[in-house]
Amino acid sequence: MFPSYSYLLLISRTLNDVVKRLAELASKYPEECVTCLSLLVEGDRDRWLLVGVEKETSELLTLALNSGTSRDPARRLIEDLIARGHFGFRTLLNAKTKT
Repeated sequence: MFPSYSYLLLISRTLNDVVKRLAELASKYPEECVTCLSLLVEGDRDRWLLVGVEKETSELLTLALNSGTSRDPARRLIEDLIARGHFGFRTLLNAKTKT
């Protein structure tokens, strides 16, 4: 059995890897990646999920904003992230997206 702290570090690294993988897949599956990220964020009670993967999260959300089917879900997720205190994502709402 893992000591509690080691177990938490392992989970944290795994979640960071999941977010990074979602960012890689977002160009092909933007809507699905936004949905997965939204579910992860929803369960992130302590707001630590995106620490260290802000760049990848921004890339995923930018790709989603530029995709027709995932634009609205991406905007909602960005607004939720801002409401949760992740103010760095505000710039994505002001960025020019493809039409």
